[in-house]
Amino acid sequence: MTADMLISADPPRERLRERAPRLQWIQTRGAGVNQLLPLDWLPPEIMLTNNRGAHGGKCEDFCTMALLMLNSRMPS
Repeated sequence: MTADMLISADPPRERLRERAPRLQWIQTRGAGVNQLLPLDWLPPEIMLTNNRGAHGGKCEDFCTMALLMLNSRMPS
């Protein structure tokens, strides 16, 4: 792999540095990284980030819309 950055929910863990010598950053698609623990497979020079907070605004809008629909007795 010749990428500097990888976006993945389940990045490759075996021989990561050998398979991706230029890799500097892994971005997960979800908010948590529990499925990746323990991080003993991750070389210390590679940054791992998650998607925490990316959907907060949409959640607030959805909850407001759902409450307004319930109050107006709109069919679902």
